[in-house]
Amino acid sequence: MAEKSYKVYFARTSMGQQGGSIAQALREAYEQFGPNLPPIELGGEGYQVRNLERTGRVWKGVFGRLRDDAPHIVDAVRDQEREIDLQEGDRIIDKCHFLYRERRNVLVWQTNRTAGGLSRAQQYLAQVLDDYVELPQIMNEAELAEVLEREVYEVSFSYDRPPSLGQSSPAWTQHAFDMMENVHAAQAKFVLRAQRGSGLTGAANRMVRRLVGEVGVEKVRVRLTDDSEPVELFMAPLKTTIKVSVIGRYPIPAEVYQALEQAYDNHRDYVGAPEPGE
Repeated sequence: MAEKSYKVYFARTSMGQQGGSIAQALREAYEQFGPNLPPIELGGEGYQVRNLERTGRVWKGVFGRLRDDAPHIVDAVRDQEREIDLQEGDRIIDKCHFLYRERRNVLVWQTNRTAGGLSRAQQYLAQVLDDYVELPQIMNEAELAEVLEREVYEVSFSYDRPPSLGQSSPAWTQHAFDMMENVHAAQAKFVLRAQRGSGLTGAANRMVRRLVGEVGVEKVRVRLTDDSEPVELFMAPLKTTIKVSVIGRYPIPAEVYQALEQAYDNHRDYVGAPEPGE
């Protein structure tokens, strides 16, 4: 049987002004809609969470892009095209699988470039759950530590003003939020740079660690010296690879969920402390 490899990323969930997890809202949506949440149009395309199942405090399901345009098939032997025969109202779905563990508030996400990523998923959940949703990726602490153990010359990042801020947000975030709101700005860019030949204080390293993964913060970059290239910390998410059997285009769901569970177990020490009872 053929096999295929997929990248897996890890993310948190943050919802509403308080910045809590989506756990309770997801349970309520499941009670209202059942295992298939409603399809939502985003950017002219349909998306949907489907096949939701909850065992204890662990969810599994798929996130899919619903397509009205049916691609053609090329016959590998005859080198001829033919249409996919769809009935009225049928849609093609490109999907990826995920696990969501409520206790640690960790989303384990199998990537599929045709299905839509975490940014689409958070837009979808925001509409279905009727509140602001963020799915910030968990960063690779080893890669961050390798950069941040050295003196930093420059820090730059962009900040997208969210509709609301959680109470746990740092003071600088609230100041930036207020400044941007007063002038109706949706995005701001910040550059903190030391004098040539010197470096920022150790507080800059601690600030960078806080910035990475913070709601609204994007494209965090540091330069170690005035003549070095920027290091893009947003490119250092915690990730791994799984390999599963496929039938046709799609992997076998049971194997994917098992592989995602194994990926979580292998990275358990990197995703934060569990809540009591885990």
